[in-house]
Amino acid sequence: MEDRLIENKAFRVILMGVEEIVGKNALKSLLNYSGLTQYIDNIPPNNDKKESTCISETAKLDEAIEEIFGEKGARAILFQVGRMQAKYGLDENPDIARQALESMTGMSEPERARIILNYTADTISKQFDTESWIEEEEGSFLYKDKAGTHCFGRKADFPVCHTTAGFLGGLVTWAVGSNGWKVQETTCMAMGEPYCAFRIYKETAE
Repeated sequence: MEDRLIENKAFRVILMGVEEIVGKNALKSLLNYSGLTQYIDNIPPNNDKKESTCISETAKLDEAIEEIFGEKGARAILFQVGRMQAKYGLDENPDIARQALESMTGMSEPERARIILNYTADTISKQFDTESWIEEEEGSFLYKDKAGTHCFGRKADFPVCHTTAGFLGGLVTWAVGSNGWKVQETTCMAMGEPYCAFRIYKETAE
């Protein structure tokens, strides 16, 4: 997979999410550690231009977090970063968010989840110049993409796209108005797979 440019606002909300979870000073340290010093006190603007931010830079930031906080700590941090990424993305696009909610009025939770996931797949495909799509299987949604947003150039024996899992979870929770939905990454490009896949499902009470 070749490195490629991504939209400014896509990386912007990732950096905003990291700062919200670990703090401004920690973000500066992470950017310095990962060689992304150009973003210190200089996050990309909220627009859809593809100017200088590359897909590889998101993976570098994730790796820095894992190296500094450890695998377990990084997993928790990155999942929360993803949820904040979803929040900021919605906050910075209030008209789109409002229209989406209005279009889902009166729908069931699965219908709402399907709509927001399909919209997300279309948006990510455009922002990251990739292929993203939704499938349904045994009462679950499968979000699949070839973006490699958080695993570009990486090799691992386990899924590493915790930020994307948190991002999808945050969006579905917002769309359905319930915390009962779970996200689990089942396939990761870092493991040599052709795409990353996330299972999104409604948790049932035991």
